[in-house]
Amino acid sequence: MTGMYHSIYQEMIHILDEDLLFGASDAVLQPLQNPEDIMDQPHKHVIGHGVLASEMHATWNPVKFLMFNDQLCKKYFCIDSSGNPVLCKGAWEEYLWKVEEFKECFYFLFHQIPGMPK
Repeated sequence: MTGMYHSIYQEMIHILDEDLLFGASDAVLQPLQNPEDIMDQPHKHVIGHGVLASEMHATWNPVKFLMFNDQLCKKYFCIDSSGNPVLCKGAWEEYLWKVEEFKECFYFLFHQIPGMPK
């Protein structure tokens, strides 16, 4: 059983690192590192637990990495007749399937390790 959990965890980490974050390092992604970056802020009318203080900061760095990497940019964006970048449907559908695979691995581990039914 333990071997199965480890293999699913390794698959989940591989999907996250290689397929979803494109192998970018922490230095490139600049992850949130301070406790105040992830917290509830009821005085600012933000509801929920663990709300990101700056969602744009968390989202923009991977997108910036994608746009400035020529190989990835060509895979995920095309140039239309007017010269504007457009999303390449097939590449983004593949990306979304990887998101689903990651979520399934996470849900499996999240429910199985503590013994909760799915």
